[in-house]
Amino acid sequence: MEEKCLRCGKRRGNRYCPVLAGPICSRCCGENRLVRISCPSTCPHLEHHEAFQRDKQGARYHEVWLKINEDLRGREADLKLIIALEYLLKRVAEGVEGLTDADVEVALTELTIRMSPIELVTQAPSLLGRLLWEELAPQLEEGRLLRELLKEGLTRLAKMVASLREPEVPRAFLQGLFAHLEGLLPEEEQQEQSGLIVTPSDFRRLI
Repeated sequence: MEEKCLRCGKRRGNRYCPVLAGPICSRCCGENRLVRISCPSTCPHLEHHEAFQRDKQGARYHEVWLKINEDLRGREADLKLIIALEYLLKRVAEGVEGLTDADVEVALTELTIRMSPIELVTQAPSLLGRLLWEELAPQLEEGRLLRELLKEGLTRLAKMVASLREPEVPRAFLQGLFAHLEGLLPEEEQQEQSGLIVTPSDFRRLI
């Protein structure tokens, strides 16, 4: 008798899940990995499929990035801001467990609203939105960031999320973002970056 997936109870469980301590189907594994299931780093499916998805989504991310930011060709300051926001999002996102593209979309919407002349607060900010704002607010207050330029940068990121989201891959944008940035700077150099002070020497090759 074939074993059913312990997550959905419908499809055949064709792989072992150490968290569920039993079979899980490939679809539930893909949709819930690192989102609703806190996968241990020792899980062979996590290592294999995350690497596959990062490669796949990284290529998609780069393609979408070029399309959305093509008009920034030659505008070095604007390009630098986009990349700085990407590094900031990656750094903050890595500290929030179970984060999905939907969470990123909500946070970017919240931050864009904060950039409006009249800020209408209708509900408590999301965790990701609050953490990002804690990083951005001081730089706005000190004049190191211009409100309109930041709003444009956030809008471009939101367009990328919308273009990359996939119903059955809840972290497609995030996987693409991580792969994209890992291709720009080695891991050790990424760890040296702080706030929005990001100056990768090779960012010009993007456009």
